[in-house]
Amino acid sequence: MAATSSTPSEGPHLRTIAMPRDTNAAGAIFGGWTVSQMDLAGGTFAAQRTKGRVATVSIDAMRFLRPISVR
Repeated sequence: MAATSSTPSEGPHLRTIAMPRDTNAAGAIFGGWTVSQMDLAGGTFAAQRTKGRVATVSIDAMRFLRPISVR
């Protein structure tokens, strides 16, 4: 049965697995790769919500509090 709601689903908008090529020499995921994945997920949500094309104009800041390791 198709959803009849006009709002996007509240579940994940992107699922991906970080691969070894997405890590630095210390085994942590590159911050740029992480921001790219966040942008893809946010863009998917925004495009569903607006029912059109969207673009990220800018982000003011991004702080990573600790490394993201690949397990």
